[in-house]
Amino acid sequence: MRSLRARPFAVLALFTAIVMFTTLGGLATVGIWSTHPFGAGKGGAPSIVVDSRGQAHIFVPWGQLRYYTTAGGQWAEYVLPETDFVFHGSIAIDREDRLHVAYATAKVVDNRIVSNTTLRYATNRAGDWSFQTVDSEGFDPSLAAESIAVDSTGNARLSYSTATLEGTDYYLTRKYAARVGEVWKIDELELYPYAIWSHGGAVTGIGVDAQGRPHIVYAFDSFTMGYATNRTGSWEFALIPTIEGSSDLSAPIALDSMDRVHIAFFRDREVVHAVREGAGWRNETIEQTGGIGARSISLTIDRSDTVHIGFVNRDLAQVVYVTNSGGSWKSTIVDRSRDAPYGTSWVSIAVGPDARPRMVYNLDSDRKYATTSVDSALLADFTVAAIPYLLGEAVVAVTAAAFVWRSSRKRRAPRPAEGQPES
Repeated sequence: MRSLRARPFAVLALFTAIVMFTTLGGLATVGIWSTHPFGAGKGGAPSIVVDSRGQAHIFVPWGQLRYYTTAGGQWAEYVLPETDFVFHGSIAIDREDRLHVAYATAKVVDNRIVSNTTLRYATNRAGDWSFQTVDSEGFDPSLAAESIAVDSTGNARLSYSTATLEGTDYYLTRKYAARVGEVWKIDELELYPYAIWSHGGAVTGIGVDAQGRPHIVYAFDSFTMGYATNRTGSWEFALIPTIEGSSDLSAPIALDSMDRVHIAFFRDREVVHAVREGAGWRNETIEQTGGIGARSISLTIDRSDTVHIGFVNRDLAQVVYVTNSGGSWKSTIVDRSRDAPYGTSWVSIAVGPDARPRMVYNLDSDRKYATTSVDSALLADFTVAAIPYLLGEAVVAVTAAAFVWRSSRKRRAPRPAEGQPES
C-alpha cells in the first residue's frame, strides 16, 4: 500500500489505460458504426453479402459490372467482363462462399437502348467467373428489377419481370427462374395483367426456405404489394394487406430458422415489419420516418433470428438502422446527408457470422460502407468513430489527475511545528 500511495500518478496512468482499453473493447463488442467511402461516384443500387469469415462482398451495377470486397484484408475493386451496359442487379452467396449475381444489360448508343434488354447471371462457383443469359425477351430497365437467392445446394433462384409496351402503357410478366446444373427453368407467374405507371410495379424480392421452395414478394404499384410461393407444388398468390403508400424502390424478404417469411415496407410515414403467419400477416410499426417518408429499405436475419433493417429516411436525409436485438426494436442513425431530402438513396444490409450488420448505400456523391464490425480493412475508420468516446474518457482522466495532484500536494506540505499556527 505504501508503494501505491507513493506513486499516485503511476496508479492513475494504469487505471486510465485500463479504462480506455475496456472502452475500446466495449465499443467493439456493443457496436459503434464506422463508415468508409469506396469506389468513385454513386453509380447504381449497391447490393451486399457477407461470407463465413465476415468479409464483405459488394456488387455495384451501373455501366460496368463492378465488384468490391474486403476479403484480402483491404478494399479491392474488380471490373467483371461484360460488354453491354449494366443497369441494375442483385448479389447472393452460397454456403461455400461462392458468389451469384443477377443483372440486366442492353446495348446503349448515344444514351439510347438499341437492343433487347437481357437478364444475365454470373457466378464464381467453379473458381473463375462464368456468365449466362437467363432471359432475353426484353424489358425496360428503368421499370424492371431482379432479385436473386441461393438454395442449400448452391443453385440460384431469380425473381424478375419482363415487359411489353401496348400503346403508352407497359405490361409486366412476372417470372421465376431456377438454375439446375447449367440449365434455367423459367415459370411465368399468372398474375392479372395491369398497366404499370411507376417503378414500383417491377420491384421484387426472393428468399428460399430449407426445402428449396421459393418465396417472392413483389409490388403491383407504389401502393400494393403481393406474395407468391410454390411451397405446395403449385403457385399460390396473396395480396399483402394494409399497405398504403409503400416503397416504390424496395421489396425486401428474408426467412428465419423456422422458415417464417419476414418482409419490411413503408406505409405512409411508418416503417413496418411483417411476418407471415398461416394465411395472413402480422404487422408491427417499428419506426416513424417523418414528412416525406422513406425511399429504400433492406432486411436480413441472422442465425439467432434477430432482424436487421436498414432504410433511407428521405425527409431527414438519414441512413437508419433498426433491429429487434434484445427483444425490442431500437433504431440508430448511421449516416446523414447534406442534401435533404434527396441526398440519400439505395441501401442494402447483410450480417456475417458475428451477427454484426454491414450496410452499403449512396450518400450525396459518395458510395459508402458502414458496419459495427472491426476488421483490418476498417480499423482506422473504427478508431476515428471511437474518438468522441475516448475524449470523454480523457476528460475523466484529466479530472482524476487534478484531484490526485491536489491530494498529493496536501500530503507533501510540511506540517507546522507544535504550538505554531498553521499558515
